[in-house]
Amino acid sequence: MKHIILSGLFLCCSQLMMSQLISNGPVETSSQLSASHSETPAQIVEKFFTAFHAQDTTAMRQLTSASILQQTIVSATHDQTEKLIPVNFNLFLERIASMEEHSFKEDILSYEV
Repeated sequence: MKHIILSGLFLCCSQLMMSQLISNGPVETSSQLSASHSETPAQIVEKFFTAFHAQDTTAMRQLTSASILQQTIVSATHDQTEKLIPVNFNLFLERIASMEEHSFKEDILSYEV
């Protein structure tokens, strides 16, 4: 049986926000999640994970780009190496929303922006 490991959630940050943050510094947004204040990429990642653990798919959508690229790592088996496969973001959100409460926990160990 293959174990699928969720990976690449950092890609869930809005590509637009990220490009603006890199070129212009913090972005002013009007979304309900941002409360109209400047945010760093790290704060956006933290908000995404907060929404992820709350299974708040609306918040996760608001924190992502419509053209999100999400990938999952499929663990290596005895005859194959690990590989990245694309994941449909809408399907990902459906699965997160349908999981039992408190049945999962992701911790951010480190990240670079």
